[in-house]
Amino acid sequence: MMRTHSPRRTAAAWVLANSLAALASRRVAAYERVRYEDICRDPPAVIGGALARLGLADMATEVCERGVRDVAGSHSVMGNPIRFDRGPLVIKADQEWRTAMSQRDRSMVTLGTWPHLLWYRYPIGEGLRPGPRPRDDEGV
Repeated sequence: MMRTHSPRRTAAAWVLANSLAALASRRVAAYERVRYEDICRDPPAVIGGALARLGLADMATEVCERGVRDVAGSHSVMGNPIRFDRGPLVIKADQEWRTAMSQRDRSMVTLGTWPHLLWYRYPIGEGLRPGPRPRDDEGV
């Protein structure tokens, strides 16, 4: 089982990472910000478009169709256990937070990240509204 962090710690890390990326973007010649949800919606178009805008259009041909990428494995030390998987990797949005995260935690994360949420075009009210109730058989 993968170790998880508290919503507060995760939100703080997200704000820090995005703040550092914004600072770094001012110091480099080529920078492209893409949102996770946009990549999940249409991986070839979003990744290919970003690569093209960065002057790396030849690399865009390596982006797989329909959001599937053949994974050869990784030698990284830390991260998601999926890094050890091999074979096709389907890129899809993880929506578990909508049902597994408590209303209190969603509200706390939204309140702690709202400036970045606005900057990245996320709806502020999304985290403040109650999510759908999990079904009994979902084990949440």
